[in-house]
Amino acid sequence: MVVPRHFERSRDAGRALREHGVKFVYRSDITPGTQMKPGEVDCLLVNTTGELRFFYDHATVIFVGKSLTAEGGQNPIEPAAVSKPVIFGPNMQNFADVVRDFLAQDGAVQVKNTAELEQKLVELLGNETRRAELGRNALKVVRRKSWGD
Repeated sequence: MVVPRHFERSRDAGRALREHGVKFVYRSDITPGTQMKPGEVDCLLVNTTGELRFFYDHATVIFVGKSLTAEGGQNPIEPAAVSKPVIFGPNMQNFADVVRDFLAQDGAVQVKNTAELEQKLVELLGNETRRAELGRNALKVVRRKSWGD
């Protein structure tokens, strides 16, 4: 799944996926009657609003956007609250205390750049035990801190 932070960017994301040979479908094109054959689609591109939290349960690893190149970062608490392994970049200024707690308790992974992001994704996608450990630790941090959204 790819979920641009702003649905207006979904066409750009779709172009990038197409350029990399990824077979995808836009979320808005899926109806209750939509059926896909195995292998027909590699990726769901979510181009709707208000649905992100429903997709966290289905994710294997969650990368927190706006954290590699932009200033500030997005909220890592929601994916951590559903016990998912979370990765974010160096720009998490808007959530500095949260990030510090996750990192101190081995509840998330922080990367410096896209190369390190790719490396960590490969590692986590290939290691179910580590993913589960990160998810459990993240959930413990959320429960201890009881941050609200």
